[in-house]
Amino acid sequence: MYVASEASCGVTLVNNVAVQLDGATWPFATHNTEKISVFWQKEQKNHPHFYDGQVHVMTSWQIRGAQSSAPSFIGNLCRTNFASFLYWKACHVHSQDEVDFSGGAALLCADGALLMVLTGDHTMAPGILEFPSGFVEVSDFEDNKLNFDRHVEREVTEELVINKEELGRPKQYLVSAADGVVQVLSIFIVDTNGSEFTERWRGRTEALRSEISDVVTIYRFSDLAGFSTPAHVKAAVRYLLSLR
Repeated sequence: MYVASEASCGVTLVNNVAVQLDGATWPFATHNTEKISVFWQKEQKNHPHFYDGQVHVMTSWQIRGAQSSAPSFIGNLCRTNFASFLYWKACHVHSQDEVDFSGGAALLCADGALLMVLTGDHTMAPGILEFPSGFVEVSDFEDNKLNFDRHVEREVTEELVINKEELGRPKQYLVSAADGVVQVLSIFIVDTNGSEFTERWRGRTEALRSEISDVVTIYRFSDLAGFSTPAHVKAAVRYLLSLR
């Protein structure tokens, strides 16, 4: 498995996000139909809660106008099924263009805390520290255009049990790329302290949490020690903490 060094991670602020749906069939899924079927049968035995629904893979992307005053993230998504996506991830077939894409939220609190989530037992990778985020869903599109703000709003309000009025509107977006993953984060300023937010979240959720096991406050980069954190997340955390 190729693992990028932290120094090779790309982090870029952009002002706009424009992602389109490509109606073509994903070639990887077409070329590996039998292998995917065998793989999925094994996965279902180990993870019976997995559902083979529709997901999306980003087949091309770029940051346009990176040196201008209004850079934009431009991308194309291809629709596939979860079994094909999971097999692709297991094969570690990374390229510069074809990547695992998601939108997420970077919530900066009044006391300087950055709010992160710890993934639960029913996720693809339990026990991972990441930003509130998730798969792009079919309902996130308007015709063939991804409504990125709505996608992120849906994910963060579900995972952090808050309403959209508490978020406001993102002023900028942060693109972080590493290890075959590209994540675009909406940056929000939350008018509460980190400890208050986590206590409120824990009080609103049940003791047994399958998707998000906990909310974690990060005040300094060293707070990541002891957590399993992907390279693209580490790079984004370092950058976001420097904004305070």
